[in-house]
Amino acid sequence: MSSSEMTSPEETPLLEVRELSISFGGLQALNQVSFAVEEGEIFGLIGPNGAGKTTLFNCVSGLIQATSGVIHYEGQPLDGLPIHARSLVGIARTFQNLNLFHGLTVLENLMVPVEVRQRRGFIADAFRATRSRFGESQAREEAGAILHLLHLGDLRDVMAGELPVGLQRRVELGRAVAQRPRLLLLDEPASGLDGRETAELGALLPRIARQLSVTIVLVDHDMALVMRVCDRICALDFGQVIAMGTPAEVRNDPTVMSAYLGASGAVQVAQR
Repeated sequence: MSSSEMTSPEETPLLEVRELSISFGGLQALNQVSFAVEEGEIFGLIGPNGAGKTTLFNCVSGLIQATSGVIHYEGQPLDGLPIHARSLVGIARTFQNLNLFHGLTVLENLMVPVEVRQRRGFIADAFRATRSRFGESQAREEAGAILHLLHLGDLRDVMAGELPVGLQRRVELGRAVAQRPRLLLLDEPASGLDGRETAELGALLPRIARQLSVTIVLVDHDMALVMRVCDRICALDFGQVIAMGTPAEVRNDPTVMSAYLGASGAVQVAQR
């Protein structure tokens, strides 16, 4: 798909990936990948293990540099912009592996990114060094509001390390939201969740997108979740785009069913 097909001259997408390629030791992880994410939508990336989804996230978030191609954010190239600078311009990300401050409460875990955003001494603050009362009060109020949105208010004083995996995932999501991103990259947020927790996540993501004006790019292997919450989906296989469109279009694409879902029972799985 050409860039002219992805966006009109009057409308610049929030995120645009153009012909992105990268290889590791002769293995082509991404091969001429192109797509655009419009502001306000929930955009899904699907594909089997090794399809290039996490590699793509790593390129957008600045962990690795692509061999060729460009990534535009708000119409400007991200090339050369370091990780911390991408956070400052409004790009936040969660990872497959949880990385919470287990020795801090749920509320304090969310206060850390708020205080980082305020450009204060967050490391000292995390270990309860002397704080500015005004700054602390502001961070506490904002973190508390996010906890309320995520239905975690009753757990604000619980140590994060004492929570089950499902709730830790939600705290990790809250920490990303606390950065006030315009673009939120979610890498396997349903990993380790049971059916009830996944359903709650499915209700939560559209609410975050709508109430906080956040654009979400979602990677997850739970096809029912992806098909339910995403406005559009890009399917990858062997580092290449094999399908793009609405959930219904992608769900019924024979190439996707063969490569990712498996031809037999694919539609039933996706429509669970």
